[in-house]
Formats: sequence, structure tokens, C-alpha cells
Amino acid sequence: MIDLLAGWLLVLAGGLMGADLLVARQPTLKETLMHLQVYQESVGLFNLALGLMSVFHATSTATTHTYAPLYWLLYAGSALSATCVGATLSAHLLSARLSHGPEWLHRLLIYVSLWSKRYEAPLTWSSLTLGLWRALEPFFGT
Repeated sequence: MIDLLAGWLLVLAGGLMGADLLVARQPTLKETLMHLQVYQESVGLFNLALGLMSVFHATSTATTHTYAPLYWLLYAGSALSATCVGATLSAHLLSARLSHGPEWLHRLLIYVSLWSKRYEAPLTWSSLTLGLWRALEPFFGT
């Protein structure tokens, strides 16, 4: 159930991050994406939390997935893209909170956010694709 939620949240976050790219290809999405911009920071925060938990899960179970390396690569890729997209979408909210906290964590958030903005187009398409895979994977199995 958590994979279903994480997958659709990753699709939503990928759409919010690359809204300009999606509107250029499909102009009818403009109004829908404008309505969803209000929830950008909370969707980013959820994606960041789910992405960090998934990165931990992917690294801790890496040796058990030797029988299905493609599944592990897709899962780890979706976890990393959820973490990057979540950090980018919630950077404004977290930056205000982390400015008084540990400096290394604040810098890490800024670096991840800047890197994600630099590679916005590939990260958007990979998060849309991997999010759809992760959302539909419980229904079709591995």
C-alpha cells in the first residue's frame, strides 16, 4: 500500500517540478497544475520523507535482491528521484527551518535542490516514469 501511495506522490511531484515542460507538451494541463501548485511544499515534504525511507530500504536490502537486479535498480532509482524532487519542492519550507539547525544539513538541502533544478527535465521524466512503475507494481507484481 505504501508503494502505491509513494508512486502516485512521485508522479504528482514530478508533474509539479516540471510543470513548464508538461504545459509545453500538453497545454490543457496548465489549469490543473496551477491548482496543484498550492500543495507543492507539502507534496515535496512527503516525497522527501518517503524517498529517504526508500533509499534506506533499498540500500539495506541490496544484497537480497541479487535474484532480481532490475527490480532493485528501479526501486533505488525511484527512491533517489523521490528524494531529489522532494528536496527541490520543499526547499523553501525546509530552508527556513534548517537555517538555525545544523549547517551541513542546510547546505546539503541547498546543493540537492540546485542539482535537481539543473537537471530538471531528465529528473521530471524519470520521476513520472518511475513513479508510475512504483504505483502500478503492486498490481502486476515483479
